[in-house]
Amino acid sequence: PDSANFGNFVFNGDAVKLIITVDSGVIPKEFLCSVFSYSAPVRKILGIQEIVISEGITSISNYAFSANDSSCHTVLKKISLPSTLTSIGSYAFNNCKGLTELVIPKGVTSIGSNAFQGCTGLTSVMINDGLISISSYAFCGCTNLTRVTIPDSVTSIGDYAFADCTKLASDITLKNVATIGINAFYNCKALPKVEMLSRGVQIGDNAFFNCISLETTTVPDSANFGNFVFNGDAVKL
Repeated sequence: PDSANFGNFVFNGDAVKLIITVDSGVIPKEFLCSVFSYSAPVRKILGIQEIVISEGITSISNYAFSANDSSCHTVLKKISLPSTLTSIGSYAFNNCKGLTELVIPKGVTSIGSNAFQGCTGLTSVMINDGLISISSYAFCGCTNLTRVTIPDSVTSIGDYAFADCTKLASDITLKNVATIGINAFYNCKALPKVEMLSRGVQIGDNAFFNCISLETTTVPDSANFGNFVFNGDAVKL
């Protein structure tokens, strides 16, 4: 439970699955910080390889699993999110460098800013239908991310949302996205193809700057372009 009190070296050296239950249905702000006490973050969290968030939990608050010392998250490899979840707060899983795969449940409508920023071990993100907005810097700097699925329900992608995802190599189809933020896909060097299908879509400055593998882009004639959207790209528009 979230009310447990942990001493030092509780899970040190263990391959632990941590199952979290919270009666309120909301994982509070800085949850991991308050439970494990960051006077010794590495010693207390080192053995946790998997976190399972129980059914019934609807919200993960800001900074819930973020850490002052990002090295304490290098062992964490898997996070299981419940079907009851509706929102993921800002910085919620920031710098969870050991994560390799992520599935966002169908009920989630928003991913907060910087939520998964710096998750450098992440290779695959599956976002189920229902998500409306991907906030600024949500997946920025996920340098090993190769595949992401963005559902048709998404209508906005924030500034720098996928910036510096240098290995992102899956085709991106943005069927109903009305707003693509500044530098949203900046420096996604492996990105091969993008389709933006929403009429009047707003495309921010440098949105696809330095996407050097981008060969084909589909946009409606009503699209509104910022500055240097495709700067540095050899693109067929």
